[in-house]
Amino acid sequence: MRNRMFLYTFCLLLIFLTACNKETEQQAVETEQEENVVENEQQDEQQEEEEKNEAEEEISPYITMEGIITLQEDSIDVDVQTNLPEGVEVRVAAYSHPYGGYIVSQSIESENVKVGENGVIQESVPFDPTFFESDQNEPVQMQLLFRPESVTALHEKRDEIRSTFGEYGEHLEGPFVIEEFMAYRDEPQYRILAEDVQPARVGQEFVIQEKTYGEPPTDQGATDVWMEAEIAEIDHRYVYVEGKTNLMEGLLLFGNIYSDEESWFGQNTFLYCSEIEKDGTFIMPVEYTSLTDEGYLEIYSIAGGNHRRGKPILDTYGEEFENIAGDVVERRYEDQTEQMIKLTIPLNPEYEDTPENVDITRDGDEVKLIMPDDILFEFGESELTSAGKSSIKEIAEWLESKEYKGMIKIYGHTDNVGGDEFNQGLSEDRANNVYNSLSSHFSDESLYEFEIEGFGKREPIATNETDEGRERNRRVEILIEVEE
Repeated sequence: MRNRMFLYTFCLLLIFLTACNKETEQQAVETEQEENVVENEQQDEQQEEEEKNEAEEEISPYITMEGIITLQEDSIDVDVQTNLPEGVEVRVAAYSHPYGGYIVSQSIESENVKVGENGVIQESVPFDPTFFESDQNEPVQMQLLFRPESVTALHEKRDEIRSTFGEYGEHLEGPFVIEEFMAYRDEPQYRILAEDVQPARVGQEFVIQEKTYGEPPTDQGATDVWMEAEIAEIDHRYVYVEGKTNLMEGLLLFGNIYSDEESWFGQNTFLYCSEIEKDGTFIMPVEYTSLTDEGYLEIYSIAGGNHRRGKPILDTYGEEFENIAGDVVERRYEDQTEQMIKLTIPLNPEYEDTPENVDITRDGDEVKLIMPDDILFEFGESELTSAGKSSIKEIAEWLESKEYKGMIKIYGHTDNVGGDEFNQGLSEDRANNVYNSLSSHFSDESLYEFEIEGFGKREPIATNETDEGRERNRRVEILIEVEE
């Protein structure tokens, strides 16, 4: 009996141990399976991260740029995002006279900066603060420029960059790509160029963003050429022309304003310029000194221009533009075969009876009468000359003949010669003396309100670097609001 009980107990124990062992084995299997799942998930995540990093590091021929360049008193601050490879150098440059109207567009400042991690360009380039003393409010062009050939052998990915972009950028893509194929080159070169034009002011922001282009004309590049343009806007300094043409991209256009058909010279000593965009459009701001009833704007192009794509342009149009025809094509010289492209646009400002020795500009409803100081005053003086008094009397009679009533603003300005305190006082005294003379000639002064202010040298309308520019900056302005 005792042996049977022992045997029975032993069997129960064996069964129990066997069951426990199977349960332990099952738990081990389940644990191993769970660990395998976790390990697989970690491997998947690691692979995804590696693929993501590879994608981010992959060099794309389609180049993007977006951000802000800020002009500070003594620096140019760059904050731009791009997909250019880390470590490549981009040229940051500032140019004065970007529209032309000067001998050349002058480089104010330029420096190479490197693209940082994740395509961030955050650099501060030194800037000469004395520039503001002579060119405050003058238009300035900010540029970011990248040339593939500038990537040196020191860059660890030079070969990959050259392979992706091309030795001279021929594989580059996107709206920032510019082809440069000057007449003296055998092969074209391509660059990445982002730019913006704004007035020179401390704190002024220049926006770096993609340009939007429309569809080019179906006959772009044909030798039967056409050009259409109109005045899109006029402000107190520029006439803005917008146009479209089938002329080839990169062709350089020149422009100037003439007071009448008998004028031998334009109102600007040097020409203003623009070039044909990829879609055949162009925008040309042309500075003017005065609107006249017979005035007109002339836009033209010649074979000898320094065209950005001069090689294909001259190959197609001819070394003397002899291969082109159309309504805007004419002989450049009567006794020669060379041709030119020319379009004339009348200004039609309707100021046929403007007082003599007074320039007129317009910005929307605001008309500005500008009187140069050499008519009104002796140099450095504020007392009106006899010629100045006569000119102001003519202005008063002109305003009354137009039956103008309302606000008249009289602003005095100087150049940058002399101290700030002297120039400020001189501009105020001159504005007040013009007000006293003008108001004395009105038959009923109560019909007008007056605002008189002196700005010293703070609001130039031309560069103070030249005698001609300083002469234009020494002035008194009379501003009135008129209804369209």
